[in-house]
Amino acid sequence: MSKLKHIAAIGFFDGVHIGHIKVLKTALLCGKRCGGAVDAVTFDHIPKNTAGMITALDERIALIKSVGIKKTVVLPFAKIKNLSPETFCSGYLKKYDLIVVGYNFKFGKNRLGTVATLKRYVKKVIVVKPVRFKGITVSSTEIKRCIIAGDIRRVTKFLGRGYYVKGRVIKGRAAGRLMGYPTANIKVDKNKLLPAGIFASLNYIGKKEYKGVTYIGKIPTLGLKNRTFETHLLDFKKTFYGNVLKTKLLVKLRDDRKFVSMEELKFQISRDISAANKFFYKRGVPK
Repeated sequence: MSKLKHIAAIGFFDGVHIGHIKVLKTALLCGKRCGGAVDAVTFDHIPKNTAGMITALDERIALIKSVGIKKTVVLPFAKIKNLSPETFCSGYLKKYDLIVVGYNFKFGKNRLGTVATLKRYVKKVIVVKPVRFKGITVSSTEIKRCIIAGDIRRVTKFLGRGYYVKGRVIKGRAAGRLMGYPTANIKVDKNKLLPAGIFASLNYIGKKEYKGVTYIGKIPTLGLKNRTFETHLLDFKKTFYGNVLKTKLLVKLRDDRKFVSMEELKFQISRDISAANKFFYKRGVPK
């Protein structure tokens, strides 16, 4: 492995979950052993017919960097999606001596490119075996299924870290404030895959942490058309307009539903807050 100077871990790495981390760390280990430079090679977005992204591009790059790979090469998906596997390899991978991929890596038009294809263009290819958790293979597809189901606890296990959503605080309808429960509304990337419902959450502005109850949905009681992401911060009344709020979803408290009146909705919000406080108490989160 001493002559392998250029190494790459390749994949979309959506979520940068524990399976991806194994691929990235394998590439780093190879680089350490042979003294080669290590890149992560990824793509700027995914096909439009997919459910959405677990992590936006900037999140992916930051997470990859946190694993230890400083350089991420971002390839334009629109430009390469119709390339044959052979054209892709000769055009984008020719500088690499060693490539590390996951067990299910496919590439090129119609996903016809395989590990066998890579081996015709690269000196060495390492395929990393899947990571399993309680009998389930960890994958971006499985994590997306868990997000849609609102199974945040399993999502965090598969990611190997908390499940975060961040965005800039914007002005909302002030409906929560009028009911006595002001919320911080954030603008979330439209391609971000989100669960729906009400969640206990921890929220961060800078280094300060706030407990909260987060709502994700279209507020059927008000008949909204667009998805909203808003959080009522417990025991905190200030506004954060313009600041970036980072929300860590912890557990789903209930599904979304339509109420017959705003008064009924107000009563349910008070119950949601009580449920969240009980969760935080059992979890040992200080007031």
